Amino acid sequence: MQLGSSAEYGAPAEQHPIDESTAERPTSPYGYSKLAATQIALHARSQGLAVTVLRIFNVSGPLSPTSTMLGGAVARLRSGEPLIVDSLDGWRDYVDVRDVAAAAVATIQIAEAPPLLNIGSGRAVRTGDWLKQLIEISGTRAEPVVGADPQRTHKSAASEVSWQCADISLVQRALDWSPQITLDQSLRDTWLAADGG
Repeated sequence: MQLGSSAEYGAPAEQHPIDESTAERPTSPYGYSKLAATQIALHARSQGLAVTVLRIFNVSGPLSPTSTMLGGAVARLRSGEPLIVDSLDGWRDYVDVRDVAAAAVATIQIAEAPPLLNIGSGRAVRTGDWLKQLIEISGTRAEPVVGADPQRTHKSAASEVSWQCADISLVQRALDWSPQITLDQSLRDTWLAADGG
């Protein structure tokens, strides 16, 4: 199994959920490197190796690393540092890490999974909206500051990829998998986990 990334798709031509047949157009070194790994994995599958690539959209949930927008926001809210984000207007599809793990387990438990599966929630959420929700959960009065975030240099900025949303119909059919954890619960659990809760 290869864990891929929605960064491989880059910016969709239109604001429609992205399915597995969508042409890849990465916009960052991270996206290009993940696409290269996907291509190697799919070549191995064509040679008879049982490989499936899970193309994962934005991961949320407990212990989110500070290199992600969510993990960085939680760390800054807890420390009282300025809440710097590159944009409030980007739209992303968030899926909880526990749902990602469940998809990985489901993949290895079936005899022949499709070569490529999108793992997401199937819903695009505006950055400013989930940040507002996180601030409310935190109980702080922080105000997001739009500017260059030095911790997020490897991902595509909202100016390059303004909108992404996964079409998850194939994984729902193939694995009988759907995300079970709402973004609200994921945000709450992320906040609590950062305090050892």
